[in-house]
Amino acid sequence: MSLLGYIKKIAAKRMMKVDALFTYPVDKQIEFLKRFPEPKNDLERSYFQYRCQIQRAPRADFWIQNLGSIPLLALYWIKIPKSLRKKNVDDTDLLFFQNGISDSILPNSITKSGKKIVSCNYEDALLLTREDRAFLRLIWKKHPFDFYFLLKILVKVAAYSAQMSIYNPKEFLVSSEYSFTSSILTQYVEFRKCIHTNIMHGEKLFTISDAFVRFSRFIVWDEHYIQLFSSLRADKSQFQVEIPPALRFRLKVSDKRYYLKYYLSDESETDLIRIAELLKKLAERGKAVAVRPHPRFSDINMVKQIFNGIEIEYKTVDIEESILSCEYVAALFSTVLNQAYFNGIKIVIDDYSNPEKYEKLKQMNYLMMSKEHEILSNIVIR
Repeated sequence: MSLLGYIKKIAAKRMMKVDALFTYPVDKQIEFLKRFPEPKNDLERSYFQYRCQIQRAPRADFWIQNLGSIPLLALYWIKIPKSLRKKNVDDTDLLFFQNGISDSILPNSITKSGKKIVSCNYEDALLLTREDRAFLRLIWKKHPFDFYFLLKILVKVAAYSAQMSIYNPKEFLVSSEYSFTSSILTQYVEFRKCIHTNIMHGEKLFTISDAFVRFSRFIVWDEHYIQLFSSLRADKSQFQVEIPPALRFRLKVSDKRYYLKYYLSDESETDLIRIAELLKKLAERGKAVAVRPHPRFSDINMVKQIFNGIEIEYKTVDIEESILSCEYVAALFSTVLNQAYFNGIKIVIDDYSNPEKYEKLKQMNYLMMSKEHEILSNIVIR
């Protein structure tokens, strides 16, 4: 694994521990968001988004992260090459920074356009040309002591620059509205006469981590998300609505083998115990039930222990087949509920395992609350 890969892995684990999605009150987020003036340019958009994100993090974590970025900044500045050996590669139309995301999120307007699409990862190649370094120095002058902010921008610019050198794409496809680097990368890409397109790939709630973002265009699943991002002061001119194959399945399964399947995320042990108790009650009434762990967030050993006697479905079962085999799909909040809804499967929002989180979802502008749905506590008393 590359140094960048290790950094991302460590950061992802730390983010899971300190994430404030349900602990940072919405009213305080709104109040903090109002403190910022209207951004004058894309650098300000990125910096304001960065400020919003560090507002959610513990102070100790921020200082460790910021000071720890200093040697990495120096290392990458020296290590990243100023030129790449030219490869015998034709120019491409679309460059998709995939990084583990399924290409089923790409809407038909892209996949059926006849344009050549090349997929890659951010860490595949890095390049900082003389012009790139001049661009980064200007940012450094504006924010000389925000080392983590500078490090992330440096690495992303290097990734984009390398792919421009190799493929000379006309358009970049990403799913990175959560990244504070996105707006300044839009400026960088557009200056190079390219388009920077962001594609929604997972459920979104009101959180200032996504504030102020701008792309050349931003493809979302529903008009609801335009309103949501606009309330987060994202640029309003960037949005278009399209439903990708990831939401509207081509596969058809008529055999509803399961009455209810629960899709886990990052529940606590206490929440898992309550979910297991509920599923066992349904099973005792002769209902076919199952639980599916989250591929990244779930502790598999804990799930096996708590859901002893309940069928556990793993990611080896295709997600489309998994969802379509159910009469009801249940979760607290998850993209799986969107997928079920768009394919005619009844959805159940979990108000049972953690009622406090359920109430907070109402404040966070959760789309599925406005769609036809059941609540889990009603399912169990039927």
